[in-house]
Amino acid sequence: MSRVTVVCVLKSGGVYTPDWAAKLRAGVSRNMSRDYDFVCLSDMVVHGVETRPLRQGWKGWWSKIELFEKNRFSGPVLYLDLDCIIVGPLDHLVCEDGFTMCSDFLKPQDKNSSVMSWCGDFSDLHDTFKARKDEVIHTFDRVRPKSRIGDQAFTQLTLGALGRKIKTFPDGAVLSYRQRCRGGRPDNASVVAFHGLPKPPEAHGWAKLEWERL
Repeated sequence: MSRVTVVCVLKSGGVYTPDWAAKLRAGVSRNMSRDYDFVCLSDMVVHGVETRPLRQGWKGWWSKIELFEKNRFSGPVLYLDLDCIIVGPLDHLVCEDGFTMCSDFLKPQDKNSSVMSWCGDFSDLHDTFKARKDEVIHTFDRVRPKSRIGDQAFTQLTLGALGRKIKTFPDGAVLSYRQRCRGGRPDNASVVAFHGLPKPPEAHGWAKLEWERL
């Protein structure tokens, strides 16, 4: 099997620090059995983690669109948000062909970008955003009735408009901490996503203990 690139994105100016990337890497190392490289795209120094530069200076979650720059990676890629805790095997989440996202935790018919995997050229996402950045941000950074926001909405709608199918991970593989994991560590999941609040350092019980031991 091809070597996997497991990647995260750390943009300065938010709540995340280099320690989050190091903790994510530790979780991956315990749960990925196939050959992989762990990479952090960042505008910060991340000691002990292979770091590649963010080149565009795009704000907040829009920095994730740099993942899709042409020739940025080769082979299969598995992307994980920094506020994920790895709780089980990751190998089966790796997409060997095409594009995979989570089902949205609140609206399952939509897609969520907390965990993504792809193999192939999806640079249309990068190029479309770069060419229409102000328009895209105006459209997807505003909360309006029945609107969807952020990079995940842009990714889903752009790929859909291009006729490119988005697959979803197996049911139960990626779970929401707020919705399904407050009561205990899940037995059969691979990733617990901490979308919204609390984030792992403020969580209670198993999540707080897991975060502290990473």
